[in-house]
Amino acid sequence: MKITFLGTSHGIAEKHQFLSSAVVTVGGKHYIIDAGAPLTSLLKNHDIDFKDVNGIFITHPHFDHFIGLTELTFQINGFNQFDGVKIPTYVPDLLPFKRMMYYLTGTKDLNPYFGYDEKYNNGNYGATPYPTRITFNKYSEGVIFKDDLITITAVKNMHIEDSYSFLLETKDKAVVFSGDLKHGIPDYPKCIIDRTTNLDAVILEGAHTKLCLPEVLEVLKKSKTNLMLINHYYAGVNNDDELLLTKNLLKNYFPLKVVKDNDVFEI
Repeated sequence: MKITFLGTSHGIAEKHQFLSSAVVTVGGKHYIIDAGAPLTSLLKNHDIDFKDVNGIFITHPHFDHFIGLTELTFQINGFNQFDGVKIPTYVPDLLPFKRMMYYLTGTKDLNPYFGYDEKYNNGNYGATPYPTRITFNKYSEGVIFKDDLITITAVKNMHIEDSYSFLLETKDKAVVFSGDLKHGIPDYPKCIIDRTTNLDAVILEGAHTKLCLPEVLEVLKKSKTNLMLINHYYAGVNNDDELLLTKNLLKNYFPLKVVKDNDVFEI
């Protein structure tokens, strides 16, 4: 399993740091976790062929976690050279994506090139001749995706009403993407703690909770993992000195690394 971090920023893009998105690669197939902008260009920069993307998985419908889908959907659906591309996208709430598709397809006056059909169909408003190469599927807690390479399970958290963490399991690897959690991490996923064997990695967000606080450290110390990667961080909450302190305070439990855009980890 390979994890490529396309963007690691919080809600506002920073210099040399784009919005949240990561690609998990297994057996030559790619699984995208969150879709911050500019997703399309970042996938191209990493030579990721759209035909090899088996799914996109959105942890929650805050714009910085899905806004890159706007350009990606328009490009893949709008150009004939992407004929044959089929990317199912899994979202916890369809409404933002219905609105996104209306923005892209519009009415005949708004977008005469694609045309418009009032009947909403599979994330695409049934627009003709607008093809459906990216489809939107609503998920809830439990196993939301399974193919011959990977199983993805959604674990409810408390960041907002429709927000989830993801457990990704292959035949010999297991990682958790925390997604955004509630302040103070009272919703730290139990699937990280209640395990008989260690996870290979935990990808933990660092945008909402100061991780070096004693009460937070006590929760993190319970993690059954071989590695913790801090992603989606905000210096106003966890600055460099605080992240270094967190790393040192947890070093007897597991190694901790702060990821940067374009970092690649072989898990």
